[in-house]
Amino acid sequence: MTVIAICDKETRFVQILAEYLRKKYRFEMEVEAFDKADKLLESAGEKNFSICLVGEGMLQSYELEELLKRTEHIFYFSGKRKKDCIFKFQSVEQITKDILLLCSEKGIVFPADSAFCKRRQDMKIIAFYSPVHLVLQSCLALTMGQLLALKKKVLYLNFEPYSGFEYMMQKKYKHDMMDIFFFLKEEKGKFRLRLESMMETVGGLNYIPPVFCHPDMEEIDMTLWHKLIHRIVEETEYDVLILDLTEQTKGIFSLLEMCDDIYTCLTEDGLAKAKADQYERLLLHMKKEEILERTTKCIVPDFHNIPASASMYTHSELAEFVKDLMAERKEH
Repeated sequence: MTVIAICDKETRFVQILAEYLRKKYRFEMEVEAFDKADKLLESAGEKNFSICLVGEGMLQSYELEELLKRTEHIFYFSGKRKKDCIFKFQSVEQITKDILLLCSEKGIVFPADSAFCKRRQDMKIIAFYSPVHLVLQSCLALTMGQLLALKKKVLYLNFEPYSGFEYMMQKKYKHDMMDIFFFLKEEKGKFRLRLESMMETVGGLNYIPPVFCHPDMEEIDMTLWHKLIHRIVEETEYDVLILDLTEQTKGIFSLLEMCDDIYTCLTEDGLAKAKADQYERLLLHMKKEEILERTTKCIVPDFHNIPASASMYTHSELAEFVKDLMAERKEH
């Protein structure tokens, strides 16, 4: 298991960051926290640290020399934005991303331990897909993701051409899902760091921002989608992966075949029922009955007070509807 040491003069900063890393990567790393250099050096004499994250100016030259004998990599926290340093005056989530990105750039890989390897075999894949395109599909998928994230580690991927995520999440993004494909050739471990460095969070649910320029996504073939999902399943510690799919997703049926549970959101009108009927007959014609067997059809009611922010979905009427769906499929 990777052992990381954090040392900075600001005790509260060290405590908050260490606790965040312990909680987020509890199966992959051990985190030690210090607010004095002598304590760090004393502990380093007892165990070898894989990585030391140290406040700029914390170490005298002789202390640095001693620490270099006992640790593999040293990175520095800085109060200013500098190359190869981690800017400390930002959210703990962004600090973590910067740490992972720096590790990835330096070729540092976090090995998975036996507990992690066992857990990844139990990952569940859930899809939301309907032949009747409903704006509320993503709202319901995000609500379920946040509810499941109360007890499990959940990753959400959105395949919509126009997701409206900057409005739903009320933030701008530097990266989106297209960036992941540049890292599929990365070695095991390094890919996982790249993925985590781009991760965003809402209500405890992790997600990669959806593609902004959808024509670019049309160039991604089914093989790459399969490779991405397989690497997420094999190399990350998520308990649940949620795929928010549309009919424009290439290889839609092969993706659905990978899923354990599928939620098909419908409305009561005649045209919606006709589309759903055609979809089901097509699956039978293609001998893909197993997709139907894993599908829960849900008639979406008229919701009256849907929050603008996705972070509030679990405090709205969406949550009660989704809880009933989860109880039906026993999603706990």
